Amino acid sequence: MTSADDTTAGSDRIVEHDAFQKLLDSDVDGLLDMPEKPKKVTSSDRLERAFLEIVEFRRTHGRLPSPTTREISERKLGARLDGILADDNKIQALTHLDEFGLLDVPEAPGSIDELLEHDPLDLLGDDTGILDVSSLPVRKQRFETEEVARRRPAEDFAEFAPMFE
Repeated sequence: MTSADDTTAGSDRIVEHDAFQKLLDSDVDGLLDMPEKPKKVTSSDRLERAFLEIVEFRRTHGRLPSPTTREISERKLGARLDGILADDNKIQALTHLDEFGLLDVPEAPGSIDELLEHDPLDLLGDDTGILDVSSLPVRKQRFETEEVARRRPAEDFAEFAPMFE
C-alpha cells in the first residue's frame, strides 16, 4: 500500500467515525445507551420494600393489615408487620419510612388501675349489669388437705423466748 492509500483509508475511517457519532447523537430516546446494571438487592432493601407495602396498604385502606383475616394478601402484610414490631433492630432500620407511626410502640401502663382506666373500645363498660357480682353470696374457699396442722404450745418455750424479743 502506498501512502496515498493510507491517507484514503484514514479519511474513510474518519468519515465512518463521524457517521457513527451522528447516529449516536441522533438517539434522543436513549435506545443506544448502555443499560445500567441492576444493583444487588440487600436484606435491608427487601425489608424496606416489604415495609413500604404495609405503608401503602395503610394509605389505601386507612387501617393496619390484619394478621387474622381470611384474605391472604392482607394476612401476609399483617404477619409481616407483627414480625417487624417484634424486632427492635428492624424498627430502628425502618423509622425513616414510617409516615403513619406504625412502628410506635405504645407505653405500657404502670398499674392495673391505669390499664382499666384506658379502655378506648369500652370493653369493660357494662350497661346491662351482667358483670355485677355484688348480689352473689360470698363463698369461703376450702382446701382439702391430707393432714391438718394442730397448734399446741411448746413445753420448753421459756428456753427460746429471748430469741423472739
